[in-house]
Amino acid sequence: MRSLLLLLLLCCALSVVAEECDDIWPRAVTEYSAVPAAVSYSPPSPTNINSFSGSFGPGDYRSGSRVIPNNTVLTTTGATTRIFVNGNLQLNNSVLLNAYGPPENLLIVVTGNLTVFNNSVIRGFVLVGGTVFFSNNASINGGLTAKGDISGWNNSNATYNPSALTRLQGGVVCNGAAASQIDHFEFAYSGQALTCKNETFTIKACANASCSQLITSTVAATLQPASGWVSGTGLSGNVLNFSGGTATATLQQTTAATVTVGVSSSTPAKKAGSVTLCDNGSSLSAANCNVTFADAGLVFEVPDKLAGKPENGIKVKAVKTADNTQQCVPAFANVSRTVRFWSTYVDPIAPVANPVPLMTVNNQTLNTSFATGRNLLLNFDNNGEATIAVNYSDAGKLQLNARYTGSVATADNNLVLNGDDSFVSSPAGLCLQLQTPLACAVADETCTVMAKAGENFNVNISAHSWQKDDDDNFCDNGITPSFELENIPLQHKVLAPAVTAGGVDGNLAPTSYNHQAAADAITTVAVNIDEVGVFELGSNESATPGYLGANIQLKSSIANAQAALGRLVPASFELISSSVSPACGNFSYMNQYAKLNFELEAHNLAGVVTTNYRDSFAKAKATLVAENNNDGVDRGSRIIVGDPPLPELLSWDAGKASQLAVPFTFARLAVPAATPSTALPDGPFKDLKLALLLDDQDGAVTKLNDLDLNASTTTDCDATADCSAKVLHNLDLEWRYGRLQLMNALGSEQHDLPVQLKAEYFNGSLFVHNDQDSCSVVEPARLIIDSTGRPAITASGNDATLQQGLSNAFDLLLQAPGVESRYPLQYQLSDAPWLQYDWNPANGPTLENPQAEAVFGSFRGNNRQIFWREN
Repeated sequence: MRSLLLLLLLCCALSVVAEECDDIWPRAVTEYSAVPAAVSYSPPSPTNINSFSGSFGPGDYRSGSRVIPNNTVLTTTGATTRIFVNGNLQLNNSVLLNAYGPPENLLIVVTGNLTVFNNSVIRGFVLVGGTVFFSNNASINGGLTAKGDISGWNNSNATYNPSALTRLQGGVVCNGAAASQIDHFEFAYSGQALTCKNETFTIKACANASCSQLITSTVAATLQPASGWVSGTGLSGNVLNFSGGTATATLQQTTAATVTVGVSSSTPAKKAGSVTLCDNGSSLSAANCNVTFADAGLVFEVPDKLAGKPENGIKVKAVKTADNTQQCVPAFANVSRTVRFWSTYVDPIAPVANPVPLMTVNNQTLNTSFATGRNLLLNFDNNGEATIAVNYSDAGKLQLNARYTGSVATADNNLVLNGDDSFVSSPAGLCLQLQTPLACAVADETCTVMAKAGENFNVNISAHSWQKDDDDNFCDNGITPSFELENIPLQHKVLAPAVTAGGVDGNLAPTSYNHQAAADAITTVAVNIDEVGVFELGSNESATPGYLGANIQLKSSIANAQAALGRLVPASFELISSSVSPACGNFSYMNQYAKLNFELEAHNLAGVVTTNYRDSFAKAKATLVAENNNDGVDRGSRIIVGDPPLPELLSWDAGKASQLAVPFTFARLAVPAATPSTALPDGPFKDLKLALLLDDQDGAVTKLNDLDLNASTTTDCDATADCSAKVLHNLDLEWRYGRLQLMNALGSEQHDLPVQLKAEYFNGSLFVHNDQDSCSVVEPARLIIDSTGRPAITASGNDATLQQGLSNAFDLLLQAPGVESRYPLQYQLSDAPWLQYDWNPANGPTLENPQAEAVFGSFRGNNRQIFWREN
């Protein structure tokens, strides 16, 4: 049998026959669809949401027009999460909606237009009332139907999943029961019916047994009794015509009698066996639909109140029906009469508090039966009215009962006046406190760490009575142990970093909680906020949740007058990307600057960037460690980052820290200043691992993910679970202690003389030819010629680089002087100190340019040299 769907337009309610799910989503993409005839936005009892981030269970959720920020992730926990958007929906870049769950777990209905930007994924079924536009690399797996044009699709794709469609719980969109029968009707009235005044009933058309859902379409209800109804919502005779789920009707009964109220028939029809239930202010039952109208009584109304706050000036009227007019007139006036009062616990039937709290009238405690009731002398004025004050310290629904019994002494023997009224006593506010309180005197980065972003922390929420008006601290008020209510809305707000400084609220979960009755009035709630910072957490004070038939407002405060509960920090740090570019091909010389790139992010528990990790809240610092071939020697002290060196390696902005092409080097060993020495060559380091060592400055609460190096051990740190740093590159890094040698040259004074450069490195024992150097520069302008007392000559050649560690024959040429002579030479390396060397140890530990001698003509050696060899 095909399901029916009641599709409600936003401006009016229209009843139409709806298609099944496979009619709405017959393929991957359906544009300009005539199915359905209108786009529904009428979930019966949705949960309002302000964010698409987090985990969503099955059920109906509702939102207005929404722009979903970059990198938002929505996950589902079962079939089917139904999200209804009244307006337009835009998915920014890399939004993942149920990206890894079954398509039947998600249904999205958008009454306006849908825009999906780069790399976003929707895994589910989507119904759009307007147009759809897809940008680059977006995808949908399930089904898409739109009333308008579907365009874009740059490298985007859609996949149809008919098997998932059979498992989709379509709710009000398809396979639903929006036009189902009425479960039952409920009537609510004062419970104090008199023949001298009309009794008004509030009537609900219930869609389920608990009446938490109403039939909001048009209802026609034929009332019982058949006559006596004098006014009502769309009343015609004894038929009410109403929509929205509720109506009112007023009944007149002018003679003392018991009248049964109810609904004999309706459209839509009631379910078979449906029984009307009535609430007389004390309880809901079928028996309470038998309404007794009396000729006289005590009439009073106790307003719903805050627990512990006295309600003064409540008028108690002694009334009777006038003999001729059927109007309520005073039963007596200008007299003092003794009235017996007692109370009844309605909900809960037995208070949780110990000792059991008692209602008071005129500051006198009341017992809970007529037999043990308290007699109070009331002074009735000429209108038959007396005044009382009522109070109750706990939460709940109670009934105040009163009876006056006439006597011979008061000349009204046999006169009995009964009266009762129920009222709700609710907490004045809530107090929130961590199970283990933390210090947070000022809402800033000095607050003690409470939890990680997205991680649950337990909050004790206690319900408290009234102490004074405009109270801003409920934590020192009396408690209301009997208070019990589901779905109390919670809200949060970022205090620091301030919104003006870029702070964002993030998302709170859950957004409501169920308060349980308890002797200490405390319910412990596991709460999480997916951002970093210090937050205000409390009840949603603008909400008016229903409590035992009354709409209440719950304010909140934090214990000990603290600014906040504590501080939230990132759940983890993630190295998003990193690389190292050697300075000279496949290796670098010590003290030569290579290039380092890395991008680091602070994440919440769901792996999303915490943008509040900024400014003073971004405390994490990092250093670089270095280890060669897992030898257990940390050489991080020889790593220099920046030219000149950077004061801090990390600079955080909105949860991200990066270094792009920042120069860094592995320094040569320091030379002792007091002791003349060679330049202390060491190495080569052929497998140097450069790694990031991060300290969150919060006692290692937040750690860097996927650590893979411990520079102080020779063991496999993965196996021993003691890795402390994260390697920043994939390829092995080799660092060499190098120098550039300028070779002596000999030739004819009649020809230009070539001079050669040679790169060398220390191999652990001695300096050898570095045939991997094809990057060091060769520039004739660097050659310094000492022509003192000699014919002046110049250098020429080619600007080039070494090739396999040697300069080419004609890269450096000395001009022929034409006469025999010798020239001291020096190659200038002041801007390349990594190729300088302590060529003359006698001068102390000073790095010097390479030197040589060029001889034109016959060479017989230096007169002062005993022997000659290349160093």
